[in-house]
Amino acid sequence: MSYRIPHALRVFASIGISVACLSFGRIGAAEPTDGPSRNPYKAATDRVARESAIRSVPFERLDENARSKISAILNRESVFRRLPTQVVPCDPEMYSFTVRHPDVVVNLWRILGISKITLKQTGPNTFSYRDGEGTTGTIEYLYENHDTHIAYTTCIYEGPLWPNPITYSGVLILKSAFVRETNGQYYVTTRLDTFSSIAPGGLELLTKTFMPWFGKVADTNFSQTAAFVGGLSSTARQNPDSLRRVSYKLTHISEETRREFADLATKVASKAQAETAAGPQPIRQISWNGE
Repeated sequence: MSYRIPHALRVFASIGISVACLSFGRIGAAEPTDGPSRNPYKAATDRVARESAIRSVPFERLDENARSKISAILNRESVFRRLPTQVVPCDPEMYSFTVRHPDVVVNLWRILGISKITLKQTGPNTFSYRDGEGTTGTIEYLYENHDTHIAYTTCIYEGPLWPNPITYSGVLILKSAFVRETNGQYYVTTRLDTFSSIAPGGLELLTKTFMPWFGKVADTNFSQTAAFVGGLSSTARQNPDSLRRVSYKLTHISEETRREFADLATKVASKAQAETAAGPQPIRQISWNGE
């Protein structure tokens, strides 16, 4: 049993963390703060951060379905974590595209041999998820605007590493801000708040006992995902043809999404060339509130 527990924990981590980190993640842009000693580049699980995350949900702008799903998670006992804020050089349009189309990123991971996860768009705002090791789930985008994306996730693990199915549900709140430096390079600041709930009979005890381990995995995954998206943007700026070629290998996304990704690579490169030709420009900053 001592050998199997770490593997079971890894499976549980994939239920909540891997799905959460399908969403992504600027120097000088406005930072949210929860107090004078708050360090946004470190994870937080305290009450102040949790209440800040709840306040960031625009309930007045949500439809009844979204309010119901979010409230169901927030009103029951759930595990909260604010992942460390990430800052990466990235074109805003490329960033927004990857947030809205996580299936493109996951498909790229499969091509590169980084992951065996599959993610397929099943509707305008929904995706189905499978990790190939017994975990399946869904992601539903409940709300999005220029600086906020909120998703609802459900997953279930059924496999040999745990005697009973493990059911998970969660809410993900992604906040984003952008700044353009004088050389035309954009930086994106991204922060992810996560609320996770395990159904009765799941891994409640292990969740509490091993939460520090889960959290470190989540922090690392989020950081690596943000860096990967930044790398996509850099490649688009410098070698858009390579992304256009690889777009034809993306077999788990729609034809429309594939074309949009290829066209975006060309657009990012064109913008970069125009910005270089224009010379130094004033710093342009967009805060978390879009101001």
